[in-house]
Amino acid sequence: MSESNEEVYTIPDYMRMHPSMCYGKLGDGTGYFDCIYLMLQAIIENSIDEFKMGFGDRIEVAVDYATGEMCVRDYGRGAPVEKLGDCFIAHDGGEMYSADFKKDHAVPWTSAVKVSALSEGFLVQSVCNGKNGRLEVRHGKKVSYDMRECGADEKNGMLVRWTPDTTVLPAFTIAEEHVVRRFKECAAANPGLKFFLNGQEISAV
Repeated sequence: MSESNEEVYTIPDYMRMHPSMCYGKLGDGTGYFDCIYLMLQAIIENSIDEFKMGFGDRIEVAVDYATGEMCVRDYGRGAPVEKLGDCFIAHDGGEMYSADFKKDHAVPWTSAVKVSALSEGFLVQSVCNGKNGRLEVRHGKKVSYDMRECGADEKNGMLVRWTPDTTVLPAFTIAEEHVVRRFKECAAANPGLKFFLNGQEISAV
């Protein structure tokens, strides 16, 4: 008899098997607090944290209401390109960064690993310290990664693009009014930070 017949799962596997443990009420997009909007909020909060630390005053978001794809671009410091996998893929335990890094940067992107795990496709690109890193993730697991030196015209910051996965989440529709309301609330709470949704500036009023 074997010592154990238990299957071993990675953390992304477990998140996908139990998505309600990540977000509670999952919903179909009709509710303001359904998980697809919380996924968007998780990525936006990373950008807002950069603004609060004094880096980047503009966040650009694109939402495809037909496909569910979302994209967030900020102009903060970006994440260390060598650490993108640590930032956006769930691993077993351990610290994401050294103590010295945490002294000078916002708290690492712990909420983003949920978005990565529960997405059909997830892409993050970071421009930081003269380097451009690109990580592609599928179902919470790395598909590809590359790093190169950036051109002079490339601005620091992060771009994150993802599509929530309806094989583990309920089928959903994205309500534009919920997205706009979320941005209005974020703008009201962060004076001086500009929000753009599909090319249109969203103000607090």
